[in-house]
Parts: sequence; structure tokens; C-alpha cells
Amino acid sequence: RVYNVPLIESYKKTQVRRADFALGLLRAFASRHLKVAKGNVRISQALNSAVRSRGSRRPPKHVKVRATKDKEGIVLAELAA
Repeated sequence: RVYNVPLIESYKKTQVRRADFALGLLRAFASRHLKVAKGNVRISQALNSAVRSRGSRRPPKHVKVRATKDKEGIVLAELAA
């Protein structure tokens, strides 16, 4: 499935670690919508780079994510084109 994940919530935090918080929001969104534990969500390197592309202080306000769940219940979140 392809989701448009809102990361605007990270702008309510201090500037220092917004990208880290945004990745946590992304992990929580995927776990909530695909019904798995947070620890079973894997974020691809391309998605991580996209969130950190403008530095850790200014992550994007939303990002398109393709999320797939395998038979073991592990979710892979990757950047959707």
C-alpha cells in the first residue's frame, strides 16, 4: 500500500532532533495502519535519506511511503516514487 504520511507533528518539537522524531512518527504510523508492533517496522535507506535530506532540523512535512508486510509480520517502509 502507498500512504502519504504526515510528519508536520515533528515541527512542534525543538529544532535539534526533528528528523529523529519524524522517523518515530513514520514508524508509529506504519505500525498503526498495518497492525504490527513498532519494533517490526523497517525503514529503507532511501526513505531515511529523504527524511534527512534537508538536515535534522527541517524534515519534510509529509512523505509518500510504500509499505509492505511479509509473512513473518515485518513491515518494510520504502520511499514511493
